[in-house]
Amino acid sequence: MPNKPSFVLLSRDKAQELKRLCPADESEPWYRVIPQEQIPSVFPASFRSKLDHAVIMGSGDANGMTYLVVNAQRIDEKASAIDQEPFGMVFDNGVASESGVFVHHGDWAGRTESGVPPAFWDHVSASGIGNFYPPPSLPPNASGSLQDLEMTSNMHAFNQTLKKLLG
Repeated sequence: MPNKPSFVLLSRDKAQELKRLCPADESEPWYRVIPQEQIPSVFPASFRSKLDHAVIMGSGDANGMTYLVVNAQRIDEKASAIDQEPFGMVFDNGVASESGVFVHHGDWAGRTESGVPPAFWDHVSASGIGNFYPPPSLPPNASGSLQDLEMTSNMHAFNQTLKKLLG
């Protein structure tokens, strides 16, 4: 089943951790890339160990709602691919929603990057070169305007996650 939602309750600590990922000025749509060690604990530790990085994206509206999506990039060595696993939540005038949503088995364009020879993944795992040889889905800059991500798999993940949050 594509774009399968999985809603989870958020503890106060997890909600605060996610809020700290947002910039002080949320008036403009934004994104930021974070390394594995900064990926929030809403992703279980066993899952975070399989992640390379995440693209955090946010946008607000005139009513004080802020929409946050953490699009985690998971290395799938068996499939020789990198998959995206987004998590989204809403802040209402700075107050976190009680739950958020993971979107599993996404079907948007670019959600899975494949075609890399299996031997490459052995070297990535052993050497840490993934920190220096970014996958194609990684934005060109460490942060910027959400508009910079137009027509990318990260923006598709953002939009699909918002549909699940708002649907």
